[in-house]
Amino acid sequence: MISYKLRPYMQADFEFVYQIKKEAYKKYVEEFWGTWDENKQHAFFNDFMNKVQNSLQIIEFDGEPIGIYHGDMMEQDTYELGNLILIPEYQRKGIGKDILSNIIKKYPKLKMHLQVFKSNPAIHLYKRLGFKMVDETRTHYIMERK
Repeated sequence: MISYKLRPYMQADFEFVYQIKKEAYKKYVEEFWGTWDENKQHAFFNDFMNKVQNSLQIIEFDGEPIGIYHGDMMEQDTYELGNLILIPEYQRKGIGKDILSNIIKKYPKLKMHLQVFKSNPAIHLYKRLGFKMVDETRTHYIMERK
């Protein structure tokens, strides 16, 4: 597996985070809502960053950003897995699995919660790590690991 590191988000990472989220989610937005409206997506992104910038981690390889991860405590006994996105050339190399496995080890007694677009192949990784579908919306599966 590739040796990576996590570091806290810095303001200089803003454009990288927007671009990686756009690359990862644009196809799902278009699938479910028809178009990617750049102005609307920038507004959503600004709201997202205001909420998560203190818990957002940048995934690096050789000092270069290759992805993002964030997760937060929701309630006393629940951890919300937020976004885990890697640029395409670093996907399927075990990095995402390693990050999630470390989070699971760090919080062994907590319920883990996440939402994933219904057509996102990451569902298979989540299932392998013990997540089960507990609910769904029109666009997402809600998954938990107890």
